[in-house]
Amino acid sequence: MTEGWLACRQTRTAYRPPHIDTPMFQWESGSEDAICCMREMAKDADFWDKVSGYFAEENHESTVLHDHISCVKSIGK
Repeated sequence: MTEGWLACRQTRTAYRPPHIDTPMFQWESGSEDAICCMREMAKDADFWDKVSGYFAEENHESTVLHDHISCVKSIGK
């Protein structure tokens, strides 16, 4: 059935974002130190300044490349 403002379903599926203080994943205990280190680096503004500087050195473009966005998304995951 096509859905629109005139013909809506009776129910909707919705999702809540993860809780800000609760981790989304259960990492293996052996990775805890590495995860903690990465988390602290990702919170540091100086880290992101350096990363953006490295990205700027890789090309002569004035726009963000898809590869850079994918890299940052991977760090965030």
